[in-house]
Formats: sequence, C-alpha cells, structure tokens
Amino acid sequence: MEKKKLVGLLKEIRNISGEVSLTGMFRNSKASLIRNYNTFLKIATDQGLIDTPELFPSLLEDAHIDDVGVSAALLGRYLKDEEEDEEKQRHHKHDFREFEAD
Repeated sequence: MEKKKLVGLLKEIRNISGEVSLTGMFRNSKASLIRNYNTFLKIATDQGLIDTPELFPSLLEDAHIDDVGVSAALLGRYLKDEEEDEEKQRHHKHDFREFEAD
C-alpha cells in the first residue's frame, strides 16, 4: 500500500476517533477502528516504513477511543514526516540552506 494512502487512512481513524470521543457519533465503531489501526500498523511494519517498531505498539481490544486517535495521529505523522524527507531529498539533493545559521 502506498505510504500516502496509509497516512490518509490513519487521519480518518484519528478524525473518527475524535468524533466518537466528543459527540458519541459512531460510538459502536471502536472495535473496527482498532482493527483497522492494527492492520495499517502491520502493513507499515511489513513494508519497512517504521525504523523503530517499539514506538508504535498494537492496540489492545479494550483500548480507550482517545488512545486510538492519538496512536493513529502519531503513526500518521511519523509516516508523513518520513515521506516529506524522502520528497525533499529527491528534489533538493544539495540544499545547503539547511546548514545556515538561524
């Protein structure tokens, strides 16, 4: 699966988890959100997209909905930052501005 798609799906998990937590909408979706998060985590791990797997443990069935949202947000950010770094390297191999003093 493309990294960009994983990031987008993780954002959706984060958003839906927030809705569940704040409004109770989709309140019966927690088990599905946990299954999906764990599936996306496994895909990212199997594809070698996570350098330090212990940063992102699988969620247990009884995880709180807020934990689902936070975990999805953190994993999505991790994958997105890595994607942005790769993009930067492709387009700016010799960008010396990185070393300028602030």
